[in-house]
Amino acid sequence: VYTGSKDCSIIEWDLETGEKKIFKGEKQNRSFPGHCDAVLAIAISDDDKYMLSAGKDRLIRLWDIHNSKPISTFKGHRDSITGLKFDLVTNNFYSISSDRTLKMWNLPERAYVDTYYGHKKEALCIDNYSCLLYTSPSPRDLSTSRMPSSA
Repeated sequence: VYTGSKDCSIIEWDLETGEKKIFKGEKQNRSFPGHCDAVLAIAISDDDKYMLSAGKDRLIRLWDIHNSKPISTFKGHRDSITGLKFDLVTNNFYSISSDRTLKMWNLPERAYVDTYYGHKKEALCIDNYSCLLYTSPSPRDLSTSRMPSSA
């Protein structure tokens, strides 16, 4: 289980042993390799090799889970990033933000792909379990769309 915090860190919790591994961040230090503001979103790859994290610093960090070090940074959102999703079929991942956008990124190329617009207010969550993509700015407003294919 992974948790993100206002102290810019991420903790991997081993619920059986009680041990924890910390992925460090440093408040307001953009030159530090971790986050420099609150971590609001985390996603783990299917093969448990990679973790994506994002938050108020508007940065997406790609981490090597085994050595707890960031290996890439993605930039492009204009506000806090509130959700992340690995695509189970393609080599893409998705991010949503308080800037009301959904962005698609290509993982192997470490590249931005596209931006999708449609929310009238902040996008707050993203579904991580199906091939449908659900995003929601509030409990009363849920948008559903098929995940774009990278064919």
